[in-house]
This record gives sequence, C-alpha cells and structure tokens, in this order.
Amino acid sequence: FSYMVAVRLQRSAFVLFSSPQTVVTPHNIYCGKGLLKMPVFTLETNVEVKPDLQKALSEKLTQIVSQVLSKPSSYVAVKISSGLAMTFGGTDAPCALCSLTSLGQINKENNTEVSSQLASLLKDSLGVEGNRYYVTFVDLDRSNVGYNGSVF
Repeated sequence: FSYMVAVRLQRSAFVLFSSPQTVVTPHNIYCGKGLLKMPVFTLETNVEVKPDLQKALSEKLTQIVSQVLSKPSSYVAVKISSGLAMTFGGTDAPCALCSLTSLGQINKENNTEVSSQLASLLKDSLGVEGNRYYVTFVDLDRSNVGYNGSVF
C-alpha cells in the first residue's frame, strides 16, 4: 500500500482503505469524488476481534481479494463487524457471514479460490470452522454502481 487509512465506524466495525483521497462521513465512505464500492468484502462474526487483529485481517482480506480478482488493492474495501449477536446452526459457537461484491471477476474459479483462502484465514485467526460460515458472491452490473460522479 502506498497509503492506508483505517477507520472505526462503529463499536466493532473496522474499514480499511488504501487510497490517499479517502474521506469518511457518518453515513458514507468516499474515495476521491465517488462512493467506493468495488470490490467490497464484508465479514460479520460473533467472535470479538481486537483492533490489532482487525487490521491484520483487513490487510489479508484486501490482499486475497486484490490478487484473486485481479483488482488494484486501492479499490478494495473491507468491512469487519465483530462481537455480534449471531448463531449458526442453532448455536453461538464461533461463526461468520461473509460477502464479496464486485464489478466482474465473480465466477466459479475465483469464488472457489476466495473460499479456499477464506476458510484457512477464518479458522486460523478467529477459530471459525469451515462449516460455521457462509460467503456469498455478488457480481454487479457496471451501470448499477456509481463512482467519481458517474457510473462504471
């Protein structure tokens, strides 16, 4: 990263950007003149994650998304919400819900690679077993995403 800004938006939410033009307001996160949306990785978990680990996770998730989707890391947004009241399969054992939204590059090959790397990361860093989380992949149409005063 040439420049990194980490922002704590809520009690347990952490967002990492690697752009020098990042501006945060209470309701929106902007990069330059437009809303930064692509790609976005969201991790919600019932595990309480300390700020140092949140930063390390955000950096690793940025790296995974950037490499697998062949997107510049400066466009990757990561949001981690931890310590949430969540259950999975009827128990409150460590669990997570994840999503990856992107303009393109959402396909079986890339999704499988992200899933593989995510499984290791969640188990090693949060103790979330592979059968205790879902990850959803969303491929948005370029005309449905605004950035820098226009749409893609």
